[in-house]
Amino acid sequence: MSNLPGPGRLLGNFYSKAGSSLERGLRKLVTGASSRRELVRAKSIVNQQDSLDNLLLSSNISDAERACDALLICARSNDRDLQAKAFESIIFFTIFLFPVFRPSLKIVYKRRGVPIDVDVRSWKREGIEYNTEWLYFYKLASRCLDTDPNSMVETAARFSDSDFRKFSLSNFEELLSNCRNSTDFLLSCRFIFVRWHANALHLYVKKNGFGDPVLIKFATTFVGKCEGYFTQDIIPDQFVEAGIPLRTAISFISDMWETLKSNEFGALAKDDSQTLVWNEIFKLHSLLYGHEHFKKRLISNGPKIAKSWGELCRERLPKAEHAEIREKLLLLGRTKTA
Repeated sequence: MSNLPGPGRLLGNFYSKAGSSLERGLRKLVTGASSRRELVRAKSIVNQQDSLDNLLLSSNISDAERACDALLICARSNDRDLQAKAFESIIFFTIFLFPVFRPSLKIVYKRRGVPIDVDVRSWKREGIEYNTEWLYFYKLASRCLDTDPNSMVETAARFSDSDFRKFSLSNFEELLSNCRNSTDFLLSCRFIFVRWHANALHLYVKKNGFGDPVLIKFATTFVGKCEGYFTQDIIPDQFVEAGIPLRTAISFISDMWETLKSNEFGALAKDDSQTLVWNEIFKLHSLLYGHEHFKKRLISNGPKIAKSWGELCRERLPKAEHAEIREKLLLLGRTKTA
């Protein structure tokens, strides 16, 4: 077409614009179809936990990157249920496979040329109403991918690297001490809960006694964090968030009572330092038993300890030989209510 002023140039410009619009439309159509295929493939991976596990545990680094790619595609999808599932997997692999998972994520983000924080913020869209569960998983997944320095996440990464299944009260206490807010606390409780073993606690106390400084320090730190979270940070419509902290607290109380039942009572009755940890157990039990919602959870998840402190002491320490230690533990309840 002529570029001289007149009908020829106008017609040429028209066809040029029409061609550009058609080209953009075709590109969008192709991109949309490609994105849909990409989402279908990603969804098939994320919906099968075994597929994710196998990819991330593979010796081939590209497999781990493919798993991360699938999680990120699902995390930014418009399907809220699929997003929540991706968030939960991001949390899970941060806790269990941090040394593999986090570096692979960084490679994927670098290849895509998108800053992590920008991508994470885009997962939550304006004008959409999200339920409490979605917001809970989004909050924890966001913390897992946070690029700002976080001592709790760094501590968790170090412990994940050494032994992802290791029961260690000193590790747990250090993790809790590095929590700077309720989100950190929720994430640290997930880390602790998956590594908590009743038998390991029993063996630890049998070897070191109830007066062990590490046990007391862990109990004091954990109970302090629970008191702050359950009485200040959580609000009634967010009780879904309390699930893992509650289950961790219930396990700790239950396992301590079981451990007491199978240990010698002499030292515990005569040595006041041996009962320091029980003061923390009493405070934790009172916190749960004295709250209407938490008491219901206590009844459903820990029926053996869903009783008053006095009932627990008399039921767990019924014999004459238990009289001295029973009285010491009962005194905790009387002192508190006096």
